[in-house]
Amino acid sequence: MVRQTMIGKSRKPKNIKFHNQRLVLSLMRQNAVISASEIAQRINLSITTVVKILAVLQENGLIKSMGKGSSTDEGGKKPELFAINESYKHVIAIYAGPDFIQAAVTDLNCRVISHHNYPYKVPESLEQSMQDIADCARAAMEENGLQPDDICAIPVGFDGIVDTESGIIYYPIHNSGWGRNIPAQEMLERRIPWSQNIVINNGSRYFSYGIFLEHPEYRDKNILTILAATSTGGCLIDHGKLIRGAHGFMGEVGHVIIQPAYRKRRCLCGRYGCFETLVSMEAVREYAAELAGEYGDHPLYSRIMDGEAMHRDLFALADQGDAFARSIVDRLVSVFESLIHNAALLCDPDLVAIGGAFTEGGAYFLEELRARISNQSFFEIGNKLSIVYSALDAEYSIVNINVGAALYAVDEYLRTLEFV
Repeated sequence: MVRQTMIGKSRKPKNIKFHNQRLVLSLMRQNAVISASEIAQRINLSITTVVKILAVLQENGLIKSMGKGSSTDEGGKKPELFAINESYKHVIAIYAGPDFIQAAVTDLNCRVISHHNYPYKVPESLEQSMQDIADCARAAMEENGLQPDDICAIPVGFDGIVDTESGIIYYPIHNSGWGRNIPAQEMLERRIPWSQNIVINNGSRYFSYGIFLEHPEYRDKNILTILAATSTGGCLIDHGKLIRGAHGFMGEVGHVIIQPAYRKRRCLCGRYGCFETLVSMEAVREYAAELAGEYGDHPLYSRIMDGEAMHRDLFALADQGDAFARSIVDRLVSVFESLIHNAALLCDPDLVAIGGAFTEGGAYFLEELRARISNQSFFEIGNKLSIVYSALDAEYSIVNINVGAALYAVDEYLRTLEFV
C-alpha cells in the first residue's frame, strides 16, 4: 500500500530538498537501474543526501529496490540498485481524431499497457463527442483494473488549433461540425470528475514530444519538429518545454505560406501555398504531371498518377540516382528549405527534427536539404543548425501520439510532485 504523503499536486517546489528530489528522479528516469553512489557522483550531491532522498521516494512507493549490483574492480560491498516503480501511477492518453478516438493506458515509463479504438456515436455533435471521450477514459481505466487514484493524468490530443493554457480548441480542423472556440478542457472536466489532471493539446505536439524517449539528450536543445504525412504538424520545444505561443499557434508549420502564387489547391485553412499543400502526395502528383513531357513513360509516373506510390517509393528511387524521382524530390527539398530558413530566423532552433512520411526521406533528400541550408551564406544558418530525421515512425501513428502525450503528462506530474 502506497503511503500518500504528497504535498499538493501542483505546488511548486519551495526549497532545495524538493529541487534535489527532482534531480534524483530525473536521473533515475534516464537509467533502468542505478545505485545511490552513482546518483551522488552524477548530480554532485553527497551520498548521505541521496540515500535520504531515495528512502523517502521508496517509502512513498515511487521507486523500488532492484537488489544488489556488481562489486567494483576493487571489491567491497555490492551496491543496492534502484529503479522507478513504473506501476506507481498510470496515464490514460487519448487522441480524439477525425474518425475515431483512441485511448491508451501507459505506466510511468510510458510503456503502453493497452490501447483501443472507439467510434464516435454522433461525430458531428460536440456534446456527444466530448461524452464519448469521457466514456473512453473510464472504459480504459476499468478494462485495466485501475481506480481513479491510480491515474496521474489524462492528456487528450486533438487536431487543429489548440490552446493548452486556456483549454480551448479554437478550430478543430477535421471536425468542423463541432464549431469553433470550444472550451474542451472544461467540458471534459465536467464529464470526468474523477480526474483532477486533464490537459488538452494538439496531437502533433504530443507526438513530437515523444522524441525524448529515444533522445533524452535533446532536452538540452531548442528543437523544431516538422511532421509531414497525410497531414502536417510540428512544434517548438525549448529545453524540454513545449512552446505554445500567446494563442496556441506555435508550431502550426503546415499553414506557413511558402508559395503564395501556388493556386492549384486551396489549403483546409482557406489559404493558398501552405507548406501542407506543397509536400503532400497530391503535390507530388502535380509535380509529376508537370514533368509528364519528359518522364510520362517512366514506371513511377503511372504509379504516382494512379495513387499507388507513396513518399517512400519516391525517396527510394531518388537514393538510387533516378532522375525523375530526384526532379520531384528537389521540389520537396525547396519547400522544406524555405520553411526551415524562415523558422530559423523566427525561432532560431539548435535542431530540426523531420518526422512523418519524410522520416523515410533517405540520403538524397537529407543531403540536398542540408546543402541548400548551408549555402545560405548571409546568415550562415547551416553552420549552426542540425537537421535530422526523427526516430519516430514514418506513419505518424496514433499510438505514438499517445505515447508522447503520456511522456508529457508524466514529466509534468513528476515535476510538481513533492514528498515530505
